[in-house]
Amino acid sequence: MAKEEKTEDIEEIQTKMMSEYFRSKAREHKKLKKVMDKVEKNKKSVVETRQPFQPVTSPTADPCDVLHSIETKLMDNQNDSELIGIMDFLIPVVIGMFTSSPHWLVRDKAIDCLRSINRKMGRSLIDKHLNTVSKKQKVVLENLL
Repeated sequence: MAKEEKTEDIEEIQTKMMSEYFRSKAREHKKLKKVMDKVEKNKKSVVETRQPFQPVTSPTADPCDVLHSIETKLMDNQNDSELIGIMDFLIPVVIGMFTSSPHWLVRDKAIDCLRSINRKMGRSLIDKHLNTVSKKQKVVLENLL
């Protein structure tokens, strides 16, 4: 008889402990869900406020595609004065992609783009921007062009 009471008491205690455990987990889940809903709501509001000001090229675009489009525009465009103005802004970006990209495809595409600029517009336009890189990178770029 005493053994049965002990097992009933143990089962009752275990039941109470388990119910308390599940209640605490349910409270944690409810709090976490509220926080996640707030985070999601904030993300949506940030996206909505940024939408009108999105750039033409999305920031998640493949850099190789961007470099390829620059290269094709360079080959197609015949208006040199407008092209020089545009390339004056883009050459530092292309050099930066070459010197700092961890991916070899981006570096290869950047050097191809710089070679196209060199063929189309001459070395002087690129040399003007090479002062911003280190001597070692400058030597590498000069050898590759």
